Amino acid sequence: MKRTNYYNVAPQLQDQWPIRKALTLSDVDITHPFLTLPRQQVETYIVVYMNPQQQEHLRAEGQVGINAQDDDTGDMYIMKLKWRGSYYNLIGKWGKVVRGKGLDVGQEIKLRWSNSCLHFSVPQQPIGPVPRSRAASPDDRSPINVDINHPFLTLPGKAVEDHILFYWTHQAREQLRDEHQVGINARDDDTGDVYVMKMKRTNYYNVAPQLQDQWPIRKALTLSDVDITHPFLTLPRQQVETYIVVYMNPQQQEHLRAEGQVGINAQDDDTGDMYIMKLKWRGSYYNLIGKWGKVVRGKGLDVGQEIKLRWSNSCLHFSVPQQPIGPVPPVPVPPVRMIAAPLVHNHWPIRKVLTSSDVDPNHPFLPLPRKSVEENILVHWVPQERERLRKEEHVSINARDYDTGESHEMKLKWRGIITTLSGNGGI
Repeated sequence: MKRTNYYNVAPQLQDQWPIRKALTLSDVDITHPFLTLPRQQVETYIVVYMNPQQQEHLRAEGQVGINAQDDDTGDMYIMKLKWRGSYYNLIGKWGKVVRGKGLDVGQEIKLRWSNSCLHFSVPQQPIGPVPRSRAASPDDRSPINVDINHPFLTLPGKAVEDHILFYWTHQAREQLRDEHQVGINARDDDTGDVYVMKMKRTNYYNVAPQLQDQWPIRKALTLSDVDITHPFLTLPRQQVETYIVVYMNPQQQEHLRAEGQVGINAQDDDTGDMYIMKLKWRGSYYNLIGKWGKVVRGKGLDVGQEIKLRWSNSCLHFSVPQQPIGPVPPVPVPPVRMIAAPLVHNHWPIRKVLTSSDVDPNHPFLPLPRKSVEENILVHWVPQERERLRKEEHVSINARDYDTGESHEMKLKWRGIITTLSGNGGI
């Protein structure tokens, strides 16, 4: 928009693509073909521009048929956009697209909605420079440091960035940039041994052993993690695939890819107890199931405690310190109803951009991510209220509008991976 004494509104350039992502392993798996897209981007740049009939069908059925055009070839496909909670899947002819274009991990796909059709494009080159297949030149080689008193291996910066960091996630690269070091797992392909190490950045890169108490996966236990009636531990997909799956043997990796789950050994490093469990893929996260309920009961786990996990010697190791993270909130006098309000007026731990379904007065409810609700609201409730929500799957609460000071009687309802806030004739 250009400002003079008035405003001109002009169309944007046609090569603007509001949704971009690097293809992942699951995106190019033709045995279970689907493309995963972030919910926020889909609802902001696609759903809001659909016609009312499509929006209503998506809201009611959880999926909607759409036309999708490959702008690289002009081919048109009939596909479905399916809501999966915190993300959407593009299904239908996606497997045909993957095979026809020969898509691979790391390539960038761009998407936009125009003229009642989803348009997409995939450049032929993957994001960033492609590593050259060649023998290492003398400049790439570095003498091996064998000083056992100061054990580290020095590697040239450019070689590390071109051949290692290129394949990392954006978050891991950002962490290395900000903190100048990051924990990594390193496998000796001659022996199969896996080591926990650190990569440190100066003008070059040093790889050195890490302390044995380093745990690459940490999380605060939530209400669902300690529910012994449906015992499972939820773990973020990115961390599981970065720190666990990549170090499994090829048979385990193939079984996980084909069956969506794999049997593993899990050791409680606090007690030495060994369990046979399963790691199950659930889309944007993984569940650890099997004997998890026995672990919860045996260790007396509760909401707010921290669990630490790592993979070593073909086994998942975990540890749970006895003290919960941070101070334990005092148990208040039980009120008639809990008040869902921030503890500090200026601190709002849960934020979201309202979507078309959030402001639909015909179906008034506000979906909230379950994990955010558990970590920022339920953790401050008394155990009796948490237990009532778990059993009855909904609970009445008082909610205050801080803009007007008005209080409203509402319901907080548990709906799987989301929690909904409803009542009072519309939010």
